[in-house]
Amino acid sequence: MKNYYELLEIESAVSQGEIKKAYFKMVRKYPPDREPEKFKEIREAYETLSDEKSKQQYDQVLALPVFMRQSFLSAKEMLQQGNAKRAIATLKEIMRYQPEADFVKALLANAYLSDHSPGNAIKLLEELVKKYPRHGAYRGRLGAAYLVRGWHKKALKELEIALALDSDNIGTWISLAEAYGRGGDVKESLAVLDKALQVSSNEGFIPTLYYFYLIYIISALLFDVTGELKEKFDHVLEEAYKKALKNPDIQEELGRVFLHVANDAMEKEYTNLIPKILVYVPKLMTVDEEVQKVLDHMLFMADIGIAFQDFEYDEEFTEDFIHVVAIRILPKEAINASEEELRAELVMTEINLIENYRNYSKEIKKFKAYYPKLYARNENFWESLQNIKGRKERREKAEKEMKKLLKSGTFAKMMADEGELEDDEWFWEDEPLQQPVRRETPKIGRNDPCPCGSGKKYKHCCMK
Repeated sequence: MKNYYELLEIESAVSQGEIKKAYFKMVRKYPPDREPEKFKEIREAYETLSDEKSKQQYDQVLALPVFMRQSFLSAKEMLQQGNAKRAIATLKEIMRYQPEADFVKALLANAYLSDHSPGNAIKLLEELVKKYPRHGAYRGRLGAAYLVRGWHKKALKELEIALALDSDNIGTWISLAEAYGRGGDVKESLAVLDKALQVSSNEGFIPTLYYFYLIYIISALLFDVTGELKEKFDHVLEEAYKKALKNPDIQEELGRVFLHVANDAMEKEYTNLIPKILVYVPKLMTVDEEVQKVLDHMLFMADIGIAFQDFEYDEEFTEDFIHVVAIRILPKEAINASEEELRAELVMTEINLIENYRNYSKEIKKFKAYYPKLYARNENFWESLQNIKGRKERREKAEKEMKKLLKSGTFAKMMADEGELEDDEWFWEDEPLQQPVRRETPKIGRNDPCPCGSGKKYKHCCMK
């Protein structure tokens, strides 16, 4: 486990200016939108070392016996791994031996917040702020703790003071924007991020600030009755891109930020924003095969997303028919199926459509009329179903594919996974297909003489 100096990649004897410079460098390397846990570590290190008194205390701990120092580093590691309760117990034990170690109190406050105990965190942070009234980092943490507790006005006040003391703490800017957002003041939330972009002395913060800026706008679009926020979104995209053109060092990172923002827009079903965002990505970053797949997937979803969302909730269509369309249009990631499972689903639904064509024919016609963009995705398939010859050809192909899947055991595995078969019930792999029954005696026609010898026709005698 690295100590604070190692996290910032500096020596213990460096100046405050060098500590701040190292912090800027590491935040660029590990921005909070991509590396939230690593960013927390870096922020902790900076907040401790940027104040001379807390730095001095930290240096004293590093000089402690190995077991005490190791306990502190272990507590940090526990916290990162999500084991807040163990971290709290360890830090409280350290406090028994080092009751004046304020940076240990600060870490303990973080542990309480992670353990959903904001009251305990607030108590410790208020002690620290009282002792160090001009420590911007402690005030920022206290403001964030007030926000978790739901004390909105207190949070705003403390965060404003924290930024007046230390305007380079990106975490405090983000917390203040969040505080206004939670209070329903979207305009003020965006104004905070605007100001952060203006006053920040580190250009490495630009991609991260724009990430939160765009995410907050997307979150508020539901209440944008005037369309003002949509215009703001377009403006901020263009502004961010222009800043990146002037600073090549942030272009790659901003490109990745735009990918994250596009993904957020897709999750919140604002698919109309996706093409606007992604048009900038190839201009900002290297597009390798993996990134290209992501771009293609997002653009595909943007193209059909709105239409499919409407179709999915259209009561004119049955659930079965919607499922048939979904597996033919949506990518396998959206369906959560493997290649083999998707192949099996396609075959089964195709045979079902053909066998029950009369039941589905009206839905197919409505689908073509109401959702032409979706219909066009598989136009040849739908058109072939609407004539006898096409259905016959498709059935023959589907049945051949079915036999391959039966032999491979794909169907059996799918049914076993769904609980319809026990794992050892692979009966169709072992048993031969049923053979046609052959008659042991010649067939007797209804007008033939009855074999009983009565002289009557079969239909008037034993056939009855």
